[in-house]
Amino acid sequence: GRSYVRDGLNLIDGDDRVRKAAVERLFRFVDAAAPFGARIILGCIRGNLPPAALAEPVLREAANSGGTSFVDMQGQAWEFDRAYAPGGWGYTSGLAKSTTRAVAGTADDGLYQRWREAPGEYRFTVPNGEYAVTLRFAEFEVGKANDRLMRITIEGVVVEDAFSIYALVGRTTALERMYRGVVSDGVLNIQFVQNGGKRPPVVAAVSVVQQP
Repeated sequence: GRSYVRDGLNLIDGDDRVRKAAVERLFRFVDAAAPFGARIILGCIRGNLPPAALAEPVLREAANSGGTSFVDMQGQAWEFDRAYAPGGWGYTSGLAKSTTRAVAGTADDGLYQRWREAPGEYRFTVPNGEYAVTLRFAEFEVGKANDRLMRITIEGVVVEDAFSIYALVGRTTALERMYRGVVSDGVLNIQFVQNGGKRPPVVAAVSVVQQP
């Protein structure tokens, strides 16, 4: 085999734990570089790597709904919001809104202080397969649990039927939900529909991560 060593990272060290740590550090480097526009493709790292380390790199898309580009406290990059165009990703409708109020339950206030109201759908052009979908929310406008009720569907499957941010965490508090969806047509569809109450759906951030 061939040894790949950089900054003390020996990817074919005889100790499984050393190899795994090296791969984990390598991927952390990739994540840290992404906010600066780096596009790093890990091809084939050969050697006696653990099977998990030989898996294909996963696809991740992350939208700061209603906002600009943002890097969270974990070093993860969130791209500026945009309208959907075939071959890309984005929302299909709605209005960008914002606040300067502090957000409880997070160190990433900026990810929640901007949001998209009535986004219709978020669509992501992706390879077919299974995806983890993470949605982030914060409520700044309503004062009752029934004032904003949302139905959320992923690839036509209802994952929330009467979702109320206020009922779960009240106002000005971060809320995160994760779901799974399976894509068979090359586009991941996440739909938000008003299902009662006075106010339309909202979402603060959307991320999709391809599953191995």
